[in-house]
Amino acid sequence: MANSRISKTWFMAKKLNLEEITRYADMFSAMGTESRLRIMQLLLSAHADGMVVGEIGDELEIPSSTMSHHLEKLKNEDLVHVRRQGIGKVVSQVD
Repeated sequence: MANSRISKTWFMAKKLNLEEITRYADMFSAMGTESRLRIMQLLLSAHADGMVVGEIGDELEIPSSTMSHHLEKLKNEDLVHVRRQGIGKVVSQVD
């Protein structure tokens, strides 16, 4: 019960403007699938330097074409960074 009061108090005390509300809604929407939540969970538990895209796909059993789609959604909302490293791509969560 105390935790719900704290959360409610925080939300009531911090009035979000429309731009912030829209931004948070877009972020939640980007994470709105089981696969994307699993990707984020894996990245949050991974080394700060990130993981190679293929390793993420192998670990979570997500095909590469589907992985590209999920990463694009997460990248568009600034939830992950994707960078080239050699011939592959490395994904890391945004701080």
